[in-house]
Amino acid sequence: MGSPRTEVQSQVQALVQQVFDNAYLAAMKPTIGVAVAVLLLGALSCLLVPANRSAARPAEADVRTADVARIA
Repeated sequence: MGSPRTEVQSQVQALVQQVFDNAYLAAMKPTIGVAVAVLLLGALSCLLVPANRSAARPAEADVRTADVARIA
């Protein structure tokens, strides 16, 4: 049989481990899930952006250039 101090120390260590397992790790699961969902949503939204936006509207760019030249 160990000394009372050693027994208390081992009980405290076991309690700290239980608190860590039940509180911290349980709270991290939904937090990581939300972070992964946000990253996936961002990645999927990148697929919706047109690949070449400048080629999609060349006439609008010409109008803006003409307006700037006229103002200057």
